[in-house]
Amino acid sequence: MRPSRIKVKFSCAVALAAIVAFLLCAFTGTASGVENKALILVDQQYAPGVYPPSQDTLANLMGHFDLPYDIKLVDAYTKGDVDRYRVTFYLGSTFDRALPADFLNDVLTTNSRVVWINYNLWKLGWDHRAAFESRFGIRYQQTVPIGSFDKVNFNGITFNRSQDDFAHVDILNGNLAQVRAKVTDGRTSYPYIVQSGNFYYVVDDPMSQVNEDSPYLAFCELLHDMVGIQHATDHRALVRIEDVSPITDPAKIRAIADYLSSQHVPFSIAVIPRFEDPLGAWGPPTPLALTDRVDLVSALHYAVSKGGTIVMHGFTHQYDSVANPYNGATAMDAEFYIVQLDSAGNAVPISPVPEDSSAWVQQRIDSGLAIFNQAGFVRPQIWETPHYLASDLDYQVFSTNFPILYQRFADSFFPFVIDRSIYGSVLLPEDLGYIDPNSTTAQVLIDRASKDLAVRDGFASFFYHPDVDISYLKAVVAGLKAEGYQFVSAGDAVPAPGTCSGAVPPLRLSAQKSYWASYPDYLDGSLSVDYRIADDAAGPGALNVSIAGAVNTAGVTLLPLLPPPVDVAPGSAAGLTLKYKIPVGVVNFRTTIHVTATDACGTHFSYP
Repeated sequence: MRPSRIKVKFSCAVALAAIVAFLLCAFTGTASGVENKALILVDQQYAPGVYPPSQDTLANLMGHFDLPYDIKLVDAYTKGDVDRYRVTFYLGSTFDRALPADFLNDVLTTNSRVVWINYNLWKLGWDHRAAFESRFGIRYQQTVPIGSFDKVNFNGITFNRSQDDFAHVDILNGNLAQVRAKVTDGRTSYPYIVQSGNFYYVVDDPMSQVNEDSPYLAFCELLHDMVGIQHATDHRALVRIEDVSPITDPAKIRAIADYLSSQHVPFSIAVIPRFEDPLGAWGPPTPLALTDRVDLVSALHYAVSKGGTIVMHGFTHQYDSVANPYNGATAMDAEFYIVQLDSAGNAVPISPVPEDSSAWVQQRIDSGLAIFNQAGFVRPQIWETPHYLASDLDYQVFSTNFPILYQRFADSFFPFVIDRSIYGSVLLPEDLGYIDPNSTTAQVLIDRASKDLAVRDGFASFFYHPDVDISYLKAVVAGLKAEGYQFVSAGDAVPAPGTCSGAVPPLRLSAQKSYWASYPDYLDGSLSVDYRIADDAAGPGALNVSIAGAVNTAGVTLLPLLPPPVDVAPGSAAGLTLKYKIPVGVVNFRTTIHVTATDACGTHFSYP
């Protein structure tokens, strides 16, 4: 039998009766010992390379939430770390590697946010089976070879996956756990991403397969819930006119500018300030600077007047007097990385160029900026790396010179703006690719954009070469508008600097009532408590107000299915309900509730 009445004593020392009671707790400060940072635990550290490891992709994704991060080996985990961070990610990349006992025990007991990705969940699901299943309502079954499980369904959208295997888990208790995405072969479905309160499990590594049609996009959307920082639904589009060099036809630039302006579509122009063709691929090897083409400079100024933004797209977009990898000519070859063709004709990045150094990269940037200046352009504030290939050192130099990068990193892209990349710059998305009439038609790009709608603030960002017939550009623009995207300029896509004072929003928490929500809850000892969080001041209000956890006495635990974050405007309040697991025989207990919030500028606050 369960007791018919329970008294709950809260940390502000006010008693709560079982059926109806009231409580008022004033929150006036920050610092509950929780850092407003993400902890990324990895099985092994990877050196930076042209293809970003998952830990770097995840670190960049944290920049969308303006969330600093620490990356460290899971072996260096210290007891209690999960409670010192806003969210902890574990990237299980090494199959069946040993994990620290303190880490496993903390995951089993914490109320803080934990996201477990890919391998080794069996260290909990099998080795601590009873505790794991009771706490999270999830059963770990086995690792499944890929077979034909090559689809992921998420919110009505189907994505394609190609990883080698995945983990089969089942939901044991729907009151504790829910499936957020499913992996399927078209007949049988298993959970792909599971949530149990503040615990999430992703059955493979979606960051190892980043393309325009992969479940990586579902993961990017759910990151909002995983980190507890929400963004408004806002689908915007970007278009960039690509590889404009001193040999580009100025008439085409004017025609593109006229069309996009007529459609009220802002655009960017990726300009290469110097043309080189040392091997004579296009004729006599005659170098040209942008300033040697007065008609093109005039056309570019005209395009700027029509809503264009100049992007610096390397200095020569080729390297030295060699084929790198095609013909040595501007716009065809890589500039900052050695690339070779394999036996099948595929371009394979090999290494940074031999001259790679801060001084060498800076000299090329300075030379290009001097040409822009001579041509009468305002200094470009946006950089795009030729072929998206450069070394870690290069990206540090690019980011020192330009506050905004507009690109992918090799094969890794982001469906939304990264406010602060791992290099310190803003990163604008390019996530649709480009129009190639022979392979990637306008409809292909439009179909990709429809997948980006899975991300609440996902962009549809593509680029277009002026030598391609303008009808293809028109088709993509019309198609993206029909999908509901609104075109913006590169500058408008960048978040505005915050103007918040940094003052702590004066939130107040009050418990309205406690009750058994149903007879099964009564039998199970699941007590519901309704709370009210209010901001009575005339200040900035609080966003993303989230329950970070609770510390309870008498063996009481907070059930992990926590309510979603809420916004509390000045002079308003929001309600939420928590559930506590009450051991048999307990008639009263104390609870200290931890709450986090942000202001409009992304400043994080912790209560009490």
